Amino acid sequence: MISAHVDVARLDANIRRLHDAAAAAGVAVRAHVKGHRTPRIAGRQVRAGAGGIAVTRVGEARHYAGAGFEDIVVAWPWRDRERLTALARVAGSCRLSLHVDDVDTVAELGRAARAHGAVIGVRAVVEPGVDTAGIARRAACTAGLRLGGVSGYADLTGPEEARDRDRIGRTAAARTVSAAEALRAEGLECPVVAVGGTPAARAVMTVAGVTEIGAGAYALCDAGLARLGVCRFEDVAVGIDVPAAAAAELTEGLHQPWSPETATFPDGRAFPGEAPSAASPHPGGLLRLLPAHVCPLVLRLEELHTSDGERWPTVRGEA
Repeated sequence: MISAHVDVARLDANIRRLHDAAAAAGVAVRAHVKGHRTPRIAGRQVRAGAGGIAVTRVGEARHYAGAGFEDIVVAWPWRDRERLTALARVAGSCRLSLHVDDVDTVAELGRAARAHGAVIGVRAVVEPGVDTAGIARRAACTAGLRLGGVSGYADLTGPEEARDRDRIGRTAAARTVSAAEALRAEGLECPVVAVGGTPAARAVMTVAGVTEIGAGAYALCDAGLARLGVCRFEDVAVGIDVPAAAAAELTEGLHQPWSPETATFPDGRAFPGEAPSAASPHPGGLLRLLPAHVCPLVLRLEELHTSDGERWPTVRGEA
């Protein structure tokens, strides 16, 4: 059993830090909830200036729309009719957009939108092998849809990419901007040029033409980002308590995509009102650790315990 504890002051400082940098660059922030999976943190991000949130799962879109979030991007290119129909239902209660990476999906998404009296935004995915222009052209002339823009991603799959994250981020951003400019040259509106990925976000926002950065882990941060230098260890706002005897088993899989390590890192800091743990067990044989990767961690949690004494439920939702 894993128990997670959030330092609210560090959380708010992390949010302010990225949002201030984005505002200085003239770029909007799209807060991906995969980095915390709780409306309580998503609300703090929106109040701090995020233009909206991003989700991955249909159930998440439904829950956050029901909680009053008005601008939601589904940052996963779902293609099957069942999910597209479910998203069309959600689109009746918020401004909903979907990443699309397949031309044939556009017609099915349009049918679902019209059947439910909704209008759904399309963000054409920019990556090798995807017919971005074809998706955008078809979305622009399909009833029930609006062409919202294009979306790229600074993907880091290994240690070399992680070390080269700024160049990779700028390359992904330049490719996405070029795709948007090509669409505009055809006479298509392309208001949003979005690029996702927390590790390269600072580099991405320096590329002219980018209008939005997508980031998830920046709010809570994690030890993997700290090891890269994206943040400091003292910025990590979440610690986890695990039974010492089962620490290796319970933290299995909590690794960053660019690192094979599944171990977490001892947290020697004191959360407010608590004694420092260093690497020694808490009473009851618990270890306080920093997670190596926060995104898979929060998928395993039902709630987050805060330094203010509150409990924030998480939302995972069906796929």
